[in-house]
Amino acid sequence: MVPRSSQNNRIPFTLEHIFLQLKQPIDETTFTPKHVSPSIDLHDIPFLFTIPDRLIPGACTQFKNDTHAGHSHTALLPSLGDPDISLGTALPCDMMPKSGQVTYRIYASALSFTSSTERKAMSSTPSIPLYVIPVACEGSATLTETSSQIVHNSSHIKRGKLHGTAGILWISSEKPKPMRSPMRGSSNDEYGSTLVTVDVRFHPATQSDVPPYLDTLKLKLQSCTSLAVPASRLHSGLSNVCFAHDQRCFYNDTTNLPTMDIKSAQWTKHVSEDEYDSDDSVHGATHGIFFTAQLIVPVVLPKTKLFVSDFQSCVISRSYSLDLSLSYHKAGISLVTSRLSLQVPVSIHECVKRNALASVETDRDEFEKPIINTDL
Repeated sequence: MVPRSSQNNRIPFTLEHIFLQLKQPIDETTFTPKHVSPSIDLHDIPFLFTIPDRLIPGACTQFKNDTHAGHSHTALLPSLGDPDISLGTALPCDMMPKSGQVTYRIYASALSFTSSTERKAMSSTPSIPLYVIPVACEGSATLTETSSQIVHNSSHIKRGKLHGTAGILWISSEKPKPMRSPMRGSSNDEYGSTLVTVDVRFHPATQSDVPPYLDTLKLKLQSCTSLAVPASRLHSGLSNVCFAHDQRCFYNDTTNLPTMDIKSAQWTKHVSEDEYDSDDSVHGATHGIFFTAQLIVPVVLPKTKLFVSDFQSCVISRSYSLDLSLSYHKAGISLVTSRLSLQVPVSIHECVKRNALASVETDRDEFEKPIINTDL
């Protein structure tokens, strides 16, 4: 699933692990008398394949003292980047690189016994692709929630090359409520949405300086697929592992969203005696006057791509962020625009319920309960 180096050449390879093996007795009435089958006969042998909701506990040993992290790392991963799955129609791109595909296959073989101690394989079926969607509507807990989910950025606004600084422009936002995307292959056309609140704050250098004119807010939804990320980074309290810039391998995919016109946004003037308290040591203001504006940004998931729930695991992780780019220009100067960017973490939960999945047509009572072998 990740590349490796051999004699200065990068040679890709695939990691495979059988995490589940089922043994199911077959009803004697299914076979022909004396278990002898002519070559022209066709036999249908029912088999109930049960998929657990997570791997065995020993699959992840990185977080022995962290129950929450270990529970997240052993959760069943969704199918991602499987080229053999269509669900009756072409699925949108799930933004999964070829170096990190998650695929599931079922193999079956028929054995014949020639004596009490000898057996040989008669035939085997080709691999059957299996599309796995973990049953959940809240998504896997990506990271331990911290008390603060607020991100911010700032920029100095200059009057000119030789005229000093007019003030400091701050933008901040809090992680919004999760967005819910419809289940893959379903007929539900309602795509998830959320509202992002962006707080804009201007601290003038002098009482005569005025806030800049706000122009547009450009939006981009970024998907980050992390491969071989150190375990300490996955649960370090960050809301988005893409913020850690020392990752060894990650793949980003950006989707452009509609640009928002914010020319009508109004500035509100405040002084230190108002409900806002100006912190001079943080914002760099020389007095207690500052201006604020608030932007309510609607975000809707596009239909052109497939957004799965964000998750974390030992090998592959998926996270999302909303890139905001605020365009503004100084008062009295409309030809030169500047930008201030902010990356806000967002969560996407693929809404999958048990009653929405295809039920097994055959009566389960006709078969014996499969035996799950965990000694692998």
